[in-house]
Amino acid sequence: MCPHGNFPSTCETCNSLSNHAEDKLINKETESRSLAYTPELKASLDIRPGIIKQVLKLVKTLESQPEGASVEENGLTITYFQKRNWSQNFKVASLGETYFVRKELGRGTGHKAMGSFAEAQRRIGDRNDVRLIDSQLGYTDNQGNDYFVAKWENLPVMADYLSQDLSDTEREEIAEKLGFVYDTLADYKDVTTSNMFYDPEHKQVVLFDLEKEDLS
Repeated sequence: MCPHGNFPSTCETCNSLSNHAEDKLINKETESRSLAYTPELKASLDIRPGIIKQVLKLVKTLESQPEGASVEENGLTITYFQKRNWSQNFKVASLGETYFVRKELGRGTGHKAMGSFAEAQRRIGDRNDVRLIDSQLGYTDNQGNDYFVAKWENLPVMADYLSQDLSDTEREEIAEKLGFVYDTLADYKDVTTSNMFYDPEHKQVVLFDLEKEDLS
């Protein structure tokens, strides 16, 4: 059952949310590459022609640097803030906008992530205590290039937040939200407290790393 008490396939609210999320995306697919991005990101890119090539060039210079390394060029600042087993993660700031850029390491999930997020949004529906990061772009090609881009969030990782001294009431509230997430996204990979944020001001779980393998 979906959050609205219906079967997901027949719920008008869920399907409306899903269609809205997918309608927002611009999809371009060829035999050699797959790309999906939002009109909002396209508008930002149009203001700065050539910025994608600039970002890719600077990311390449940072790949071999230690975590925390940063580079600035022509109003663009990129920080290499995290290396994980399957990705290198960067913070990209330009013209007052800040983005999270994940370079996948050969897993082919950059473009697929956009579909995973759209499906997750359909299931979450209109709950206001669970949301997704604002995904902006997913790209995968047959040369091993694989990127995912989202708006930057200045929030604590859930696992870190839960390690603090919290009241029993707050822990119970968060546990209820987590239970919903785990049940709703049971067929997703790695839905853990290390792959989500918590927004204590708005009391929201914020999911930032979602992967559903059987999506095309």
